[in-house]
Amino acid sequence: MSGTLIISDDLVECYKLFQVADISKNITNLSRKEQIILFLLILENYSEWNTTSLNNFRNGVDVLQLIYKLQKEEFTDYDADIEFLANKTGNKFIDTASVIDRRGHPIPEPLTKEEIFILKRAYKIDTILE
Repeated sequence: MSGTLIISDDLVECYKLFQVADISKNITNLSRKEQIILFLLILENYSEWNTTSLNNFRNGVDVLQLIYKLQKEEFTDYDADIEFLANKTGNKFIDTASVIDRRGHPIPEPLTKEEIFILKRAYKIDTILE
């Protein structure tokens, strides 16, 4: 049975900051299901990678390998998280089209290069001032 997949504010924040800052700690604080959804959303919606995003991907190599196997239909082991997400979205490949935040809003568009630049600068200043 397919349905809407509601994600946490933490996942939305990781999605927004993926190309902006090192969010390794934030990613590890997400549940495994949320990590799977995060990487699927990033892979589907981001077309350009920078050094920051590649470093953030390194924190989810096991999840990326899982997604790769799933996409290649080489996934043979039972996985409760994959089964839950597949059942929830109604698609064995985990359709992210029905993902919304807890307020019912769709996932925001990826940031533009200018927005990334501005946020990176602000993030660095905040880090220095803390």
